[in-house]
Amino acid sequence: MAYLTGEDWEKYILPKLNDDESFHEELNQIKKCQNIMLFILGKMFKNAKPSQIKTKQKILYCSMVFYYKYIIFNGISHKDLDQIERLIICSACIFLGCKAITQKAFNIQNFSSIIYESLNNLNKMLLEEEIKDGIIQKEFDLLSSFGFDINIEVPYSYFSLFQNYLKKCNEAKDYILSEIYDLLNEYVQNSMLFPLYLHYSSYEIFLGCIYLIKQKKKNI
Repeated sequence: MAYLTGEDWEKYILPKLNDDESFHEELNQIKKCQNIMLFILGKMFKNAKPSQIKTKQKILYCSMVFYYKYIIFNGISHKDLDQIERLIICSACIFLGCKAITQKAFNIQNFSSIIYESLNNLNKMLLEEEIKDGIIQKEFDLLSSFGFDINIEVPYSYFSLFQNYLKKCNEAKDYILSEIYDLLNEYVQNSMLFPLYLHYSSYEIFLGCIYLIKQKKKNI
């Protein structure tokens, strides 16, 4: 599933990646958003079981797609967002991403408490009720921008198939297979630092990550 046509990709994204200065600026801005989301998810999943880690990764991927779709479709520049606005948008993306991935409702009051703690860390002053209202409003803005379609494909959906394939046809030792899985996780997460998910399907991104592993580990 792709979210931008080839024409829109060339119009809105490629100019930000064509030269070193623009590329690094875009990368730094995306890192800021991802760090906010990782902080929030870290609070939400601080006591997570190993089986829940994949859910956390799926929510992060989904939320990054939501964020980028929102700013592109609404003509918003990263630089237009101050710390509070960026945090509220990222929070709403996470809140919506949780629903999209788990198909469950989340308690907005508990979620707002996590964001309130984040704001304290930023030495900002906002009431918790204001945070809650801001997330609710931004969630509606996101849904309106997407035509209320929050169906997002994520590369992590293919991990189990790939693991089963390797177990059946690869005679490598367990520690080598574990290294491949770790690299795959690393490459997929790094792919979130670029808006590849707007133009390439999650399956294409997944295959691209496997290709990179193959290039790095030709001796396996």
